[in-house]
Amino acid sequence: MRDDDLPIKPDLPAPSLAEPLSDVSAVPPKPGMEVCDLNGDKVGTIAHIYQPPFPADEPDEVREPIIEVKTGLLGLGSHYWIPRSLIQETLPDSAFLSKTKAELQSLGLDKKPPYL
Repeated sequence: MRDDDLPIKPDLPAPSLAEPLSDVSAVPPKPGMEVCDLNGDKVGTIAHIYQPPFPADEPDEVREPIIEVKTGLLGLGSHYWIPRSLIQETLPDSAFLSKTKAELQSLGLDKKPPYL
């Protein structure tokens, strides 16, 4: 069979680069996932996810889920309590934050919130 004998197929449109090919954040965070900071450095592993409702400071205020991240060898290091909104992207086995590890400490996320 020669190339001249092949049926002509219409050109398919190229995928748009403006649209993501898939929603990479569609995977919800779950215990056991590795957590990395903005620079890609490992922060720790998700130990627990606290779901609302939590008592809020204001009557109309709604709190978001809090993700407890354990650090150190076997999770024996410090812990972070990170609001769900700081997770920038999730993959099947890892989550990436929108802050660096130093910023987590400066935001006071290394202290357990009193409402948990």
